[in-house]
Amino acid sequence: MISSRLKAQRHMLLAGFVFNLLLIVIFLISEYLLLHGGLLFKELHLGLLILLLFSLFTNMALRNLYIKTSSLEVFFLFLFLLSLTLESLRGLATLPHSLNAPLYIRNILSRSVYWGRVFGLLCLFTSSLYGVGFKYSNHSALVIALLFISLVLGSILPLDITAIQGELLYKLGDRKGYMFLSYTLGLLLIINFLAAAFIRSSKRFLIIALAGLLLLVGRELVFLSLQPLFFLPGLVLLVLGTLIFSRQIGLFYLWV
Repeated sequence: MISSRLKAQRHMLLAGFVFNLLLIVIFLISEYLLLHGGLLFKELHLGLLILLLFSLFTNMALRNLYIKTSSLEVFFLFLFLLSLTLESLRGLATLPHSLNAPLYIRNILSRSVYWGRVFGLLCLFTSSLYGVGFKYSNHSALVIALLFISLVLGSILPLDITAIQGELLYKLGDRKGYMFLSYTLGLLLIINFLAAAFIRSSKRFLIIALAGLLLLVGRELVFLSLQPLFFLPGLVLLVLGTLIFSRQIGLFYLWV
């Protein structure tokens, strides 16, 4: 019999899948508006659509893996990949200008992307905590807490509304503080997975630590620029990181 906790987690996975589909529809509608508003469909926007589809299909696969294993490492990896869907909001950043909409909309879009990035990083860090044996069982409350922390950080991040970055967002006013948070959590999650190899007596977590590094680097490359020189290697690293992570977790829990 499926526990209420497991049911709640599966409902969250389903909600994430629906959210992903919704963002794809919104993205396609926005591109239609841009196209018919006198702007050409740009290749860099196509890159965002590819990222949305990557998140959609990997989350479908991870949902099946989670149902088989009930692995919380996989569950929070799912949420990390789901956070990538918010990257697509960068493609909507040109709408305020092209449709003569209020410029504060770009502010909201920028903060939403940064909020998604913080949330994704916290989720991957939480995945590493469960790797070393974290026992907190109220997962719904934990996800809500991560959402709240991310929203607060995304709201207080200072933005320079006079400057636009290459990724179509308002430039961060305190980039050093944001990078310090990102690098610190990234380093800690890698350390956690390395420690898990000794705590749980499995060398598979050493490989998972490598997968975590690939996911972090891939996400940064995709965020850095949507030009093929950066975006394509970043996407490849995200694919490899996801495949390696899920494969090793599946082997650890299922002994395939």
